[in-house]
Amino acid sequence: MNVLVVCADEGPVLPLLEPLTQEGFLLEQTGNVFRAVAGFAKKPADMAIVDVDPLGNSELECVRIFRELNKDAFILVLFSQNYRQKAAEALRLGADATLLQPCYPSEILVMLRRWADRSAVRRSTEMGYQQHLDSLARLAKGTAHEINNPLTTLSGWLQMMEVDEKRDPKERRRIISMREEADRIARVVERLLAFGQEPPTERAAVDVNAMVSELVEELRKRANGVAIDAKLQPGGALVMGNDRMLRQACKMMLDDALAAVDSEGRISVRTRLTRQGFFELSVRDDGRRIPADELQRVFEPYSTMPRAGEAMSLAYPAIYGIMRSHGGDLVLKSDDEHGTEFLARLPVTGG
Repeated sequence: MNVLVVCADEGPVLPLLEPLTQEGFLLEQTGNVFRAVAGFAKKPADMAIVDVDPLGNSELECVRIFRELNKDAFILVLFSQNYRQKAAEALRLGADATLLQPCYPSEILVMLRRWADRSAVRRSTEMGYQQHLDSLARLAKGTAHEINNPLTTLSGWLQMMEVDEKRDPKERRRIISMREEADRIARVVERLLAFGQEPPTERAAVDVNAMVSELVEELRKRANGVAIDAKLQPGGALVMGNDRMLRQACKMMLDDALAAVDSEGRISVRTRLTRQGFFELSVRDDGRRIPADELQRVFEPYSTMPRAGEAMSLAYPAIYGIMRSHGGDLVLKSDDEHGTEFLARLPVTGG
């Protein structure tokens, strides 16, 4: 584990950290906050230990930057009795824990060791789940292709039979009903294909920010009283990918939020460019929550949709597949305090 230590005065802090090197932690110390931020941006550490006593208010922002650069990093703040307010501010900016000085080396060691153990378990679990999703994506893609070929033939025949004016009206209504069911199956197949999507072959620079702006305006027209608060990144955010697929994914996120809220609900849409060169889209709503036991399985194509029912069936795995096929990621959070949020990240192009 790499540990970045930010402390202006080496005297009281570094002796506390000597046991860490014996445990295999790799320490890198600097007394310059700006150099620490630059180094962290180039190669984010697994952990950061920050002595906040000598830091000014602007220098405390390093905690927020560390958190943005590595959302999984463990950030520990050291402070003395007279600087409790700085410690509280560091927690607000994204620190995970604080420790009052003077303290024993074993206190720091135990905290970092426990975090390292939990982090290793989490990474192992996430890797296993990712492999599970990858295998499901291959299965979904193969199944969709097997269904799609005969379904296309069936739909074509039904369409030809439907326009035949010589048929009995009752028979035509039955044909129309069958054609509508075939269309419903086709939509399911389309989302199965989206979940198992490979990187798009037709790629161009897509202004995702402008796309989201258009979709938000469309959403407002069918909101029926739902409050929609949108704050979008100024200027363009170009992502190299497929316009149709990205539009489909963004629209499904917005549709899910709208389906989950009532007429007095609220939807929040945010976009921004991160320091690491990613475009982030956040869609948050205060509608029906996703139960905690369902949250870890919503990206599986056979999971039960806990919020919007059959209308959004396969939406979550489809969005996930599209984001992954564009080199991005998708996180879904849901709790009573913050509501439900899609957070999609896509790499931006330089030109």
